[in-house]
Formats: sequence, structure tokens, C-alpha cells
Amino acid sequence: MHRRLFLALAASAIFACPTSNLFAGSASPVGTQGFADLGSPQAGGSTTGNINTATTFKIGDMFTTSSNTGIFSGLGSQNIGAVSFDTTSANSLSFTNTAFGTFTSTSIDEYTNKPGTVAFYVLGTWTPGTYNNNNTTYTGGPYDASFTISFTQTPAGAGNAISDSATFSIPPSGNPSVPEPASIVMGLTGLVIGGLAYRRHRRQASIA
Repeated sequence: MHRRLFLALAASAIFACPTSNLFAGSASPVGTQGFADLGSPQAGGSTTGNINTATTFKIGDMFTTSSNTGIFSGLGSQNIGAVSFDTTSANSLSFTNTAFGTFTSTSIDEYTNKPGTVAFYVLGTWTPGTYNNNNTTYTGGPYDASFTISFTQTPAGAGNAISDSATFSIPPSGNPSVPEPASIVMGLTGLVIGGLAYRRHRRQASIA
């Protein structure tokens, strides 16, 4: 009987413990990291290609910036190097650095495309590197993460220089193209109020 009780308690403890914590210390990693391009970005294979029509892009020479939070706070400048990707291939964006870790895309979503600007929301997985600010060794993973990158071209159109910037987030940031729940609720509330006002107006008009 004692043995059965012991096994039951052990099973309860295992199932009560989040799976991620079994492999990643006391908590899952949380943080953001900004990136700058110190090279020459490309669109469609050219440094002056049209960013609004291109499907292939290249970050010329990506570096981490001092804009970071959470586990990346205090991370010094890290050279990632050139990063190329094809917007029609979900897993085509990948980069790695010993301190930062490795990110590999699983989906690439274009959320902005207007003259002179194009931006992408990239979902993927991240495997921890050697650096973290919380003195916790994250040996689990890979973890879900996101990478948002925007390209600008001034003036808009082929033949003009391109610039870009990016931000990495773990856990993933929200997709900018998807409305926030609060915005959806406000929109629905407006429709309901408008509908009620219209019905009231019609009722009053019929009475008159």
C-alpha cells in the first residue's frame, strides 16, 4: 500500500510540473533583442531592388544592438552576419551566433506592404546560446519565438538604397497584422450600438 501511495505521489508531482521546466531550469526564457544591419541589404538580389515586389531578401551584416530586455539584457554587440530568406519558403530564414543562439523560421507573414516599406512577421524556434542575464542555463528547447523585420526604401521603388531593422522576441510577440482582442471587442460593440440605433430610428419612423 505504501508503495502504491509513493508511486501516486510521484506521478502527481511529475504531471504538476510544467514540461518546459523539466528541461530548462526554473522557468522558460523571456526577452527581446534588437538588430541592426551594418551591411548592404538586398531585395531581389540587388542592393537597389524594389522591396515592394521582391520575394527574396538579404540582411547585409546583422548585429545585435543595445536594445534588449530579459535574458538578453547586457548582451554586447554580436555579429550574426548575412541573413538571406525567401518569403515564399516558410523555413528559409535562419541565423546563429554562439552567445545569442539559433533561430529557424517556421512561417513568414508579410504584414505591411506600402510604397517604400515592407515588413514581415516571422515565427520560428530558438535554441539558447551561451549568454543569458538571469544566471540560468536553458538547456531545453527549441522554444517558440518571433522575428519581425522591416525594409524601407527612400524614395520608393527600384534604383534606390535599402535599409532594414529587426527585433527578436521570446515568447513570440503578437502578429501586427492580427487585431488585438480589445480592438475586436470595440469594433463589435460599435456594430451592436449602431444596429440598435438604426432599429430604434426605424421604429420611431413607423410610429410617426
